[in-house]
Amino acid sequence: SYGNGSAMRIAPIGVFYYDNLVMLKEVAYKSSQITHTHNLGKEGAALQAYAIALATSLEPSLAIDQSDFLAKLTSYTQDEVYQQKLDSLKGLLAKPDKTRVIAELGNGIEAFNSVPAAIYSFLAQPNSFAQAVLYAISLGGDTG
Repeated sequence: SYGNGSAMRIAPIGVFYYDNLVMLKEVAYKSSQITHTHNLGKEGAALQAYAIALATSLEPSLAIDQSDFLAKLTSYTQDEVYQQKLDSLKGLLAKPDKTRVIAELGNGIEAFNSVPAAIYSFLAQPNSFAQAVLYAISLGGDTG
């Protein structure tokens, strides 16, 4: 399946392998393989793990460089679907509009929709974990 189940449980891998990107991707794929055999599901989990690894490495007192964060994610994923979704985040962050976010990113169970929506929620609310979670929930669908 290319659902988001493996991406939802991937956080510990992103934290544990934050400094070893080769192992991060390998372990993320192996972890996903148990329940999600489609490449889009596995790649979504790996991308989510990498986003968590990047966030773990950030200096808490400094503002997040959204462009740099997105550039790293875009270069990490080899899948065109995810690259296109990540490219659209730049415009969405520049002109936030929840209706447009849902239309362009999606809010369903598919990892290629929900993982970029989760990353967007984090980048749109970078100063508050609680606000990022509340924003993700407000997108509806399978985000809450």
